[in-house]
Amino acid sequence: MRSEMGYRFKGAGHEEPEGKRKYVPPSQKLKQAFENWLRTADDSVYDDHNTYHKEDVARKVTEFIIGMVKSKPTIEELHSLLYHYQDHANIKRTGAFLTTLYNRAEDKIIVFDVDIGKKIKELGWNLAKGKILVNKMPVGHDLGSDSKGIVINYADAGDMAGAGLYDTGVLINYGKISTNNIASPGNSSEGLWVNAGEVSNLGDRELNGPIINFGKADNIGNDAYDESTIINAGECEALGDKTGGRVLMIKKPAKDADLSSARLVLDERRCAENPALVKYINNLRNRVEAGRTDYKEAINLVKRLTRKKIEKDLERILGDEWC
Repeated sequence: MRSEMGYRFKGAGHEEPEGKRKYVPPSQKLKQAFENWLRTADDSVYDDHNTYHKEDVARKVTEFIIGMVKSKPTIEELHSLLYHYQDHANIKRTGAFLTTLYNRAEDKIIVFDVDIGKKIKELGWNLAKGKILVNKMPVGHDLGSDSKGIVINYADAGDMAGAGLYDTGVLINYGKISTNNIASPGNSSEGLWVNAGEVSNLGDRELNGPIINFGKADNIGNDAYDESTIINAGECEALGDKTGGRVLMIKKPAKDADLSSARLVLDERRCAENPALVKYINNLRNRVEAGRTDYKEAINLVKRLTRKKIEKDLERILGDEWC
């Protein structure tokens, strides 16, 4: 068991504090609510997934948690729960509980750096618009899924990371996200996905928003919908197979794909012939890279980076080619 008293909270709020934040014991009422969640944190809490829209699932889970927790716990109190209950059998299934209360907290920026040697699942699930979650620890599936807010990932994550993003949602990945073929990262996303790390099968089903790849990926945007935009400026096996959306190959993928249904295809040569496009992507790459070692730089970037802005910029740069 990792020592709760040996942990020091760093940067849980807007800024990293000058002094280290010591362990803050959770209140008795918060512990009781968390214990209740741990007793019920199995698939029964999410059994509406296959029969209702994600909004219904989010409302059900949120009402369940808020019904137990009337107060607005601090980030330190919430994170201390993980240390207090780290040996519980269901401790991995606590991401939805944490994020629901992140959404109620006064802090707009939450840094998750809690090390209990276990991968928390569903961290950042249903994150509210206006919230920024910086993840520094290996986590399980559904990191930032169904999010309206911003998730910046620096660590390993699993299936469905950034899946179902709303159009205001953003996920920037500097870590390694893998899949066990349950559902791919970026699945059904309408928000903005930026990869500067490694991802398996990114946006592999029902993608309806933009993906920008500066890192390494396998397939990107297979069977993507008409409103999708896929930009590859990194390493990629295959790009946009059978997509109905837009494909921009700043860098050509390793394998050809069926792009016959795509509404716009700019191959590597055509992209290179547009100096404004090349400059725009290079500037964006530099800004993304600045956030690799400094999450505050990444935050400065994503505060001004949205799906709407990316699409508006590309429309201005490409002119009549944009469709």
